[in-house]
Amino acid sequence: ADPATLLRGLALVDRFAGADHIRFFPASRLPASANDRFAAIFAKRSSWARDDIAAYLGGLVTVPAGAAPQQYTAALEKLLRTHCRVSRPVAGAPGMAGRGPMYSARTAVAPRVAR
Repeated sequence: ADPATLLRGLALVDRFAGADHIRFFPASRLPASANDRFAAIFAKRSSWARDDIAAYLGGLVTVPAGAAPQQYTAALEKLLRTHCRVSRPVAGAPGMAGRGPMYSARTAVAPRVAR
């Protein structure tokens, strides 16, 4: 199985020069507020695929108990539209076949300054 899929929500898997590079990044250690969580997510990686970022949004997507899966998907999409800029790959671009939309920060993420 693909390491990126198996490690979603626990670590980031980036591919460089044909090799997987794994960085520990557990969802459980992210801030609880939506604004702070998205800032932490985009400070770690500037652009995310939907399935990858969704693994880090648990607890922010709320639907009634027993809700249909479509309600969860709609709530997730609303959260993403609120906090992210959505871009779609250009058809026929190299390496983009089969890629869905990518999500990035709406505004530039300011680096934290030690005080």
